Amino acid sequence: MPERIPGIELMEDYLKYANQEQKSVYLLGAKEHVVEKAATKIKNKYPNLVLAGYHHGYIDINDSKIINQIQEAKPDFVFVALGYPKQEEWIYTHKEKLDKGIVMGVGGSFDIWAGEAKRAPKVWLKLNLEWLYRLVTNPTRIKRMVQLPKFLIHVLRGK
Repeated sequence: MPERIPGIELMEDYLKYANQEQKSVYLLGAKEHVVEKAATKIKNKYPNLVLAGYHHGYIDINDSKIINQIQEAKPDFVFVALGYPKQEEWIYTHKEKLDKGIVMGVGGSFDIWAGEAKRAPKVWLKLNLEWLYRLVTNPTRIKRMVQLPKFLIHVLRGK
């Protein structure tokens, strides 16, 4: 791809599509009040999409109850906001159990939808420095940020 596409922007594109085509969406992740607020705001902005359900992210990734709920709902999109690496582990563990749809990790997108967090100002986004803005505004992310170079080295070594 010629450009970087942040997960929240791709999620927004999928939500617009789901609204236009009356597709269904399931939200998994974040704190209970956050996912509830995010679900409400998404449904208000996109009234034609079908909100197939939502569940907070304080789960065991092997909890069959949640995957069973999602299987019954048969959503076209499952947005997973469990944070790294838990969301990737959940997706990898359960993607084959879903009959259809797109399953996408969206990190902290529910926090933004719920109004609990804000995106970086446009100038930071344009300079591809959203990660730095998040670090400056939330210094507790430093533990996670220092892992990124280690991850890159593992990828480059093919591990």
